[in-house]
Amino acid sequence: MLARQVQVWVTKENPTPREEKMGRRAYNKLINCNLRLVVSIAKRYAQRVKRSEMMDVIQEGNMGLSHGLKKFDPERGYALSTYIYWWIRQAITRYLNCNDRIIRLPIHAVEAINKIKVWTPSFAAAHNRQPTMEECGEYVGMSAAKIEDYIRRSDDARSLDIHMRDDSDSTLLDMVADVASTMDTSDIFEEERMELMLTLVDNLPSVERKIVCTYFGLNNAKFKTLRELGEELGISRERVRQRRDFALKKLQVMSRQFKEFARD
Repeated sequence: MLARQVQVWVTKENPTPREEKMGRRAYNKLINCNLRLVVSIAKRYAQRVKRSEMMDVIQEGNMGLSHGLKKFDPERGYALSTYIYWWIRQAITRYLNCNDRIIRLPIHAVEAINKIKVWTPSFAAAHNRQPTMEECGEYVGMSAAKIEDYIRRSDDARSLDIHMRDDSDSTLLDMVADVASTMDTSDIFEEERMELMLTLVDNLPSVERKIVCTYFGLNNAKFKTLRELGEELGISRERVRQRRDFALKKLQVMSRQFKEFARD
């Protein structure tokens, strides 16, 4: 009778004030009468709760109860407790899968991993070995690569203060490398290359050294174009370009000789 009153209130397009009042009253009464069922179902998932409070889990079960009561059709012949059990269970499992982890996994990934965890002991007992990723993927209807990726990401984040062993004082924080303290070797190599290049440039004749330093802005020299250098040195722009290219070839030869010397 109470379920029929709820259905009249929920499904009817324009319920009368009396029907709405009776439907709300029946709805609240059904909720109050099934709160213990929610608690009993939530206790079954106490072992899976890692970061959430049990009251939050129970509250999610109450939300599943309220939704299931509006969907329950008494004319189909099912018991109310049998029908709303699945709505309560779904609400609790969805909450744990989505909100009981720091790193969230998709719902279908969590369900696949749980299926594999339940199925693995029976497979190992029958075949005397652990199932392969291909067999796990075939069991849940996914590819082996996707299952392997989900299992690899299934471990939740851990506290940095957790002890590595029960008899040790070292924590996970002690094992994490300090990225800020590591030296960037690329910067060191770049500085060494710059110092070597300046050393080789100093061995050039004065005019060629002036052209290279001024044209490329080395040693904090002000950049000048080939035309400006030609006007300053009293030679043509083309002659400045020729002497620049000749100086660069000298630098290449000196750098090869330096490498051979360093190798010896």
